[in-house]
Amino acid sequence: MKKRYWSIVMAVVAFGCASAQANNLLLNGSFELDSPTTGTTAPTNWNMTGYRGIVSAGYANGSTDGTNAMVFDNGTGSSTPPSGTHSAKIWQTVPTKPGKTYKLSFDWGAYHSSAYPQKLLVQVIGFASLVSNVYPAVGNDSPWTVWHSHVVGFVADSNHTTIVFADATDNGEVGSADGLLDNVVLVEEQFRVFNVDFSVNNPGSGGYTGFGAAPHGGTNWNNWAPGPKWDHNFSTPPFTATLTNLTDSYGFPGEVDLTLELFRPYDVGSSQGGMDAAVAPALMSDFFISSNVNDTAALTISGLDPTAIYDLYFYAQNGAYSNAITMFTVGSATKGVTNTVNASSFIEGENYVRFQSVKPNGSGQITGSAVTGLPGVNWVSWNGLQILEQPRPPEGMMIMIR
Repeated sequence: MKKRYWSIVMAVVAFGCASAQANNLLLNGSFELDSPTTGTTAPTNWNMTGYRGIVSAGYANGSTDGTNAMVFDNGTGSSTPPSGTHSAKIWQTVPTKPGKTYKLSFDWGAYHSSAYPQKLLVQVIGFASLVSNVYPAVGNDSPWTVWHSHVVGFVADSNHTTIVFADATDNGEVGSADGLLDNVVLVEEQFRVFNVDFSVNNPGSGGYTGFGAAPHGGTNWNNWAPGPKWDHNFSTPPFTATLTNLTDSYGFPGEVDLTLELFRPYDVGSSQGGMDAAVAPALMSDFFISSNVNDTAALTISGLDPTAIYDLYFYAQNGAYSNAITMFTVGSATKGVTNTVNASSFIEGENYVRFQSVKPNGSGQITGSAVTGLPGVNWVSWNGLQILEQPRPPEGMMIMIR
């Protein structure tokens, strides 16, 4: 069986932390069950070999969840055991379900010297090696920890999976910098999300990678760039095109297709001489417009599960200009964005709309459309969309509706 895994990097955020911790399959993932430990003592619920590795609360900005963190290769060459071997490794083995997708998130930081990047090897091992990635972290030459948050995804192939974190620093550093690990969370993923970024294929214009407004999923987006930025020549016919076999937000292949009728690619971002949106500029500064200022762009999503329920997120903002009102319709519901400011975050009703609990037809299709809310004044500005498939209740669960 072909192994599948994904790896992404994002800013450290607190969103969803409480619920993720509540469902954490790893014990003591934030090392809060430990008092400060010595260089060869395993944290509670973890196994450990090599040295040095300690649990500490004594570092500036030294944790991202609670007060403690796991510190790799602290101390100096005269410590007992000595610093410099970078051989410490910790691991846990947890129950998993073969065929299910899991998300492993963790925060990895570097303390002090920027001359000696700290490296962390992350391994996920079932019957086979599912993940083996190395993550660097660089300090800022001050007594301060610089953190980065990472997410690794995998599909379990065994009833038990081992999660490994090992010091992989190989630059000979002794006593100049330390690597810190915190907020380690492993959860079974319940949601499946498909993300699509409407783009252009001009030089300098690229696809978006990151989170949207949907509260679940990873950061992979399908970048749809069917042609160059429209040149305002109406003799150029608009596109009607289909993007097939979307990958999901973790990069795993799916069977969902997206068809859009009568649209033109456009971009008002800085790479095309314009001004970027304040939030997610790679997503919110390029977009598809309708074939003419008052025309409708029609959407069909195919390949969906007819028995499932979906939430749809439609994004609409024309970069920093914030003057394009777009109205979306799905079924009998119509919603629009006000697009009054160059918002620095995703705001429902301002730069995106959400259609909740949408059920496909018997053929597994959802249809919709977009039209300008400023007839004769400005165009549709449709940046992209997210398709979130809601999880089903477990088999055998009885749902009572009163």
